[in-house]
Amino acid sequence: MKSYQKKISIVLTFIILTISLIPSTTATRTIGIGPSIIDFSDVFRFGEYQRTIFIYNGNEYESNFSLLVSGDIDGWVTFYETLDSIDPITSLIVAPETTTPIIMKLSIPKDASNGAYAGEVYTEFYPTNVTQENTTTAGVILRLPAIINLYVSGTQNLNATVSRVSFMETEINYLLPVAIDIKNTGNVVATPSVNITITKKGVYVDQYSGKLSSVQPGSTRYNTLSWNTSGNIPGTYDANVIIFLGEKTILHDQYSFELLAPGTLTRNGTLSNLAISGNPTQNGIIKIEASFVNTGEIETKAKFIGEVYRDGILLHTLESEELQVSRYSDRMLTTYYRFGSDPGTYLIKGYVLYEGKETNIESISVPIGVLSLASLLPYIAIVVVLISAFIISFMIIKKRRDFRVSPRYLKRTKPVKRKQKKTISSAPYLPKTKKHARKVAASSKKTSKQKRMRSKPSDGNQMNADEVERFLDSIESPTLFMKKAKKRTSRK
Repeated sequence: MKSYQKKISIVLTFIILTISLIPSTTATRTIGIGPSIIDFSDVFRFGEYQRTIFIYNGNEYESNFSLLVSGDIDGWVTFYETLDSIDPITSLIVAPETTTPIIMKLSIPKDASNGAYAGEVYTEFYPTNVTQENTTTAGVILRLPAIINLYVSGTQNLNATVSRVSFMETEINYLLPVAIDIKNTGNVVATPSVNITITKKGVYVDQYSGKLSSVQPGSTRYNTLSWNTSGNIPGTYDANVIIFLGEKTILHDQYSFELLAPGTLTRNGTLSNLAISGNPTQNGIIKIEASFVNTGEIETKAKFIGEVYRDGILLHTLESEELQVSRYSDRMLTTYYRFGSDPGTYLIKGYVLYEGKETNIESISVPIGVLSLASLLPYIAIVVVLISAFIISFMIIKKRRDFRVSPRYLKRTKPVKRKQKKTISSAPYLPKTKKHARKVAASSKKTSKQKRMRSKPSDGNQMNADEVERFLDSIESPTLFMKKAKKRTSRK
């Protein structure tokens, strides 16, 4: 009995653990923050430094991430969405299965003493459903840290190097991109300035002067300038480039580039991805995002063209704003759509139109007001587990019943060591008198074995007590037999 109860307990434990491990719509998959260690070496008092950190949300739903700081650097760090952001942030919502970069700015107090400092920048994660119908928060908040190490020195070092200067090919009447990469090798913020003089065969054509973007210590900043080529002719041009940092010249060099005739460079592009975000429900609004990659040799203008179908019926056409996309780069083209109140499977498909060309067609299916296979998977898993548990329990019980032997059967079939009393044989032996038969019947009732077999049929030629009684009732005594015989003789 104890073994049987133990097996049932194991089965029930298996069911509970399996159901608890079934993923649901609020299960957490993978989240992360990177890099895990950030070092600032030889920073200067009253200086500002920045790094880019990345928040990864591997879940299938939007998630909130709170941004916090602890340790020696508490109060020194602020977070921003982009480099150009003015207002700091303390939290952000990361879209499902995406990585979001944010800017961390470190401001060293002017009264900070020289030496090493350490701290942590961490995010507190909790899932959320941002739809209006439901908002849920996980009971357990996860904390993801990134370790910050820095060393404050009292010596200012303003220095930078130029990693690249590049004049890219373009056609006339298009903007000429000029790439300048600056690496800050000092311990304070560097803001270089540039002067570019353009000539053709020694004849002055145009000039550009201005400041480049500020570069944080230990980081590299990629600057892209643009020169308007309108009004010029195809041919070879020269550019004299001078880059200053404070009173020091960090670059002075001569470069040549080509202006090409219209139609010389190729125009190519692809629609790499089509996705939606927002509230895909009845009467809900979604944001449609089409990622266009310019694989051509020149910048191009592009816009998304799409259509919306419900159960094969065209409902609406879509068109995004036309945007300029630089060569060898990608850009997100967005538009919006509001679903109706009718349930069904909506199909959104479209392409990107650029320079009179069309990209490949991408599509995405959105079930509205109907059950999808993804939503039914947790319930299907629960049903499968319960059916499996029922089958296992049934097999265990059946196996136990097949091998269970009745105690009466075991006692009846077990060899008896004690001396067995003689039983009455139905043939050829019969009691000679009625008294003798009753004596045999009384002795047979004394054994527990014969008591258990009173209602059972006899085995072979043996008689039990009930059979003896029935036999006695069916026969006559010898005395009565003799009297009846004499009467019959006298009558004759």
